[in-house]
Amino acid sequence: MLSLPGRKVIWSILARRAAAGELRWLARVAKIGVQLKLEGLRRSGRAPSPIMAAIVVTKNCNLRCPMCELPERHRLAPSSVDTATWLHVIDELADLGTIGLSLTGGEPTLRSDIFELLAHARARGLIVAINTNALPLHGERLERFLACPPDNVNISIDSGDPAVNDRLRGGKRVLERTLERIAMLAEARARRGLQFKITVVSVLSDDNLDDLDALFEAVARSGADRLGLMPLHEVGDGVLEVARASADTRALDRRLAALSAKHALPLENSPAYLAGFHARMSGGRSCNTRCNAGYTSLIIGPDLRIYRCWPYFEKQAALRTWDVDTQRLGQLWNDETQRHDRLAALGCDACYWNCHWELNHTLEV
Repeated sequence: MLSLPGRKVIWSILARRAAAGELRWLARVAKIGVQLKLEGLRRSGRAPSPIMAAIVVTKNCNLRCPMCELPERHRLAPSSVDTATWLHVIDELADLGTIGLSLTGGEPTLRSDIFELLAHARARGLIVAINTNALPLHGERLERFLACPPDNVNISIDSGDPAVNDRLRGGKRVLERTLERIAMLAEARARRGLQFKITVVSVLSDDNLDDLDALFEAVARSGADRLGLMPLHEVGDGVLEVARASADTRALDRRLAALSAKHALPLENSPAYLAGFHARMSGGRSCNTRCNAGYTSLIIGPDLRIYRCWPYFEKQAALRTWDVDTQRLGQLWNDETQRHDRLAALGCDACYWNCHWELNHTLEV
């Protein structure tokens, strides 16, 4: 039986998802949650299928964010997975029963075949998101993108101050150009009657906590639908954990809620998630629930290495390399290696990654 605080956390997450119109997602997650409980799968380390998967289609990027090592990894060992292989990976994920798929990088829109991958994932019935800085989306690339858009477009902006954003995103005039791309996407969406959502994603740290009002104002005026937030993570003691902030974060969740109301800009995150920012950004570690990332998530790197979760991808701790020519993903998903890894991870509380945290709590219903 969940405690009253636990039930409040769950309700906060579900209410935010329902308000965003994500009923299809909720229904399919609920089905997997019921299977995990009623069929006793979690005790054995088994899982019906990933709720969310991500494929890192490239390490290459047109920006040089100081927090990201992928462009340097690309320089040392360029990505080499071809279109046919990624199409096969998408088929394997769909056949396994995966609910949502993120196409990410690096900058995924630098791949000339990204539009083919998007169209194929949509055709296979996956709920598709793309994580992008949006800068390549203009002219012919924008037209091809709009011909078969994903369900969600997640675009990174880390500050409403142009100079700070340039430093955090590793480029010149990045804020101005990104806001232009968002406005173009929003205008084309309205003109063509398309339904995809535009979410701006920001990573919070000491570098941008002082200019949150400018961030909210810029995003609200851009045409984006909502703003998603998460704290900066860094590698420490072999794990990826939240970077400690020197700024006072005791009322950060209330400040974010007030800015959301002031600028009429919905937040993607649940109030329950935002309420934990102070504890995690001041050095706390407990998330008060089991880590279900191994049961809910699957990250496939640009070299076809498989990771349990985003923190393990960031610290390059792959579980295995997938030989797509000889191995079916359905066979790997519940083999001994995967089951052992899931059970071993249940006690992990190192990260505060938004997507993992909310799924962890959702599955505790």
